[in-house]
Amino acid sequence: MGGDQTNSFEGVTAAQAATGEIAYKLGGAFFQTIGEDAYPELDSTHGTVFAMTEAGYASLYNDATAGTLSDNVTVYTGKKNGEYLTLTEQSNTIPAQTAVVLKGAEGYYSFTPSSAAAAITGVNDLLGTAAPLTATGSEYVLANEGGVAGFYPASAGSVIPAGKAYLTDASGVKGFTFNEEGATAIEETLSKSPLKGENIYNLAGQRISKMQKGINIVNGKKTLF
Repeated sequence: MGGDQTNSFEGVTAAQAATGEIAYKLGGAFFQTIGEDAYPELDSTHGTVFAMTEAGYASLYNDATAGTLSDNVTVYTGKKNGEYLTLTEQSNTIPAQTAVVLKGAEGYYSFTPSSAAAAITGVNDLLGTAAPLTATGSEYVLANEGGVAGFYPASAGSVIPAGKAYLTDASGVKGFTFNEEGATAIEETLSKSPLKGENIYNLAGQRISKMQKGINIVNGKKTLF
């Protein structure tokens, strides 16, 4: 309005402002590159801030530009492997039109536009939504079912928001749980009956009283029986 502009805020601490929480709550006009900016900026060359839920995973797709994710998240592409999605870690700077899975603690992260990015490594079966997508029944979206994060079927007619990753599959699997590359996907056990107090789920996220033949989720870990 022609007057002097100063950066000031009241009612929050400087530490809270630096996390990205304020930029996220203020909405789309404000930007912040987490880890670099101490407070929100009215400058779109800085990062767009997103929220990471307590589930610890999120997905992202940017159709228009390459960009750099803040260092508080790890970036993965995914390859379908039966009922698993094998995650391959990538650089935090990703090319445009690349769908990724992010892993991090609950909080806020940022995506800052970049002029260029190196190509990803490996196969990436993840697709991305440049605009809201109405599901037909063959799409799988990131969700937390029974305490297990993975890609699970989207109901036909539901809308997948713009800027998200998804999978398509016609095999009828109940979901794709994560297997990080270089780690053992299945922990074998000789116990046919769980210990008292253990939580057991099938791959559909349904709690069961005892392990069934095949893959079970026991206390959040994949277990072969």
